[in-house]
Order: sequence, then structure tokens, then C-alpha cells
Amino acid sequence: VMKVKAVDRDLGYNGKLIFGITAGDVDSTFSINQDTGDIRVTGHLDRERRERYYLNITVFDLGKPQLSCSRVLSIFVLDVNDNAPVFDKAVVSFKVKEDTLSGTEIFCFKATDNDLGENSHVWYQIVTDTKDFQIDSR
Repeated sequence: VMKVKAVDRDLGYNGKLIFGITAGDVDSTFSINQDTGDIRVTGHLDRERRERYYLNITVFDLGKPQLSCSRVLSIFVLDVNDNAPVFDKAVVSFKVKEDTLSGTEIFCFKATDNDLGENSHVWYQIVTDTKDFQIDSR
């Protein structure tokens, strides 16, 4: 994800730095290399489950007394098209009179998609070849 950088002007052991995630990673989705400050994704990101993380990143020195500095890192999870559309009714069956006029609306389907933006748009189509029925694709 990123690399955290810090500087300690002390020399020797007092200037050695250790990085840690000290709060905000409630589901262990991220890890930080304590020596380099590299932050990595170690769990599963799912924007529909959680779209923001606020990690408290702390750097400690090894001096006596030990000193530290903390900052909050905001991470925003971007959406990918990982959810299939879902119809509001599992099974649909209906009857149509044989004298129904062409162009008459006979049923209204409704489907939703939990993704965001363009990924959440749902299109409809009839998959069998028919001239008897037509569908509004949106």
C-alpha cells in the first residue's frame, strides 16, 4: 500500500526506529514491517463491508526513555465490480391474455447491484430469440 518514513537524529541504538499499527486495524487487514515501515494488505478488502480504514501508525525509538510519534493514516477502499445483480423476486411467473395488445407492459422486473457507480448499473435482456416480447434494457 505504502511506505511510512520517519527520522530520528539520535545516534546508535537511541536512533533505531520501530514502526507499528497501534489502532484502527480491527479486522487485521493490514500489516506494517516494523523495520522498514512498509504497509501491506494482509486480509481481504471489500468496499461493501468496509470502505474506510483509519490506522494509527506509531513509530518508536529504542532510547531510554522511549519516545514515539503517531499519525492517523486514512485508507479509502475503491469499488470493483465484485457483486452480481440480484432480482427482488427469486421466481417470476405470470399469465398474459392472448388478446393483449402489442407494446402493453405486462411485468416489471427489479434488480439491484451492491457495487457503486458504473459497477452498480443493471441492464436487462431477453436471452432467447423472440419477437413476441421485448424488454427495456434499463
